[in-house]
Amino acid sequence: MGLFKVSAGARGGPSLDRLGDLLVELGAYPSAAALRADYGHLTPVRLA
Repeated sequence: MGLFKVSAGARGGPSLDRLGDLLVELGAYPSAAALRADYGHLTPVRLA
């Protein structure tokens, strides 16, 4: 689907491993529409 840029810090471990797995799952979607079809019920969080 595209490029994801994530700041994960310097720590490793299971949380970082799961983050990598999640990015692979999200990156496998063929389009943003397909991603929204599965995750459209989530509310975006504005961080700034």
